[in-house]
Amino acid sequence: RELAYQVEQHFADSDDENPNVYTVVEKLIKPLCRDSSSSYALLVNPRGLKCDTFVTHAWRERFLEFVDSLMEHYSDFETRVFWICFLANPQTWSPDELSNLLGPSALQSPFVIAIQQCETFVVVRNGIMNMYSRLWCVAELVLVMAYASAKVEIIGK
Repeated sequence: RELAYQVEQHFADSDDENPNVYTVVEKLIKPLCRDSSSSYALLVNPRGLKCDTFVTHAWRERFLEFVDSLMEHYSDFETRVFWICFLANPQTWSPDELSNLLGPSALQSPFVIAIQQCETFVVVRNGIMNMYSRLWCVAELVLVMAYASAKVEIIGK
C-alpha cells in the first residue's frame, strides 16, 4: 500500500497517472534502490520476511490496477507477505550480477525457492495483455505445478 501511495504521488502530475510496472521500476524503484544496491523488498525490510504468497504477473499491466486486484482479493492484504519479482530482485544490478543471483539452474533461483516456500501462488491477470504470452510467466506456473504444493488462485481481469 505504501508503494502504491508513492506511485500516486510521484506520477500525479505526469501524463500517465497509472503507469505500468516497467515505468514504476525505471522512475521510482531504481532511483530508490540505487544507493543501497538492494531490492526494494530488502530496502524496506532489511532482515527480509518469509513470504506466504507468490505473485505472477505481466509488467505491462497498470501498476495501481495490479495493487487494486491484490487488495480487493485479499482481506488480509496489509499483513500478507507477497513475493513480487520486481520488488524482490535488485533492479539496479547489472545483467551479470542478476545472472549470478539466478544461478546456473532455474530450479535453484530465488523464484523457485520463493514458490516452494509460499502457501499461495496467485496469478494476477490484467486487461492489457495475456500474461501467458510471456515465457517467464509460463515458466512460473509450470514450476509451481511441478515443485510446490501452493494453492493456485487467479485474480484480475
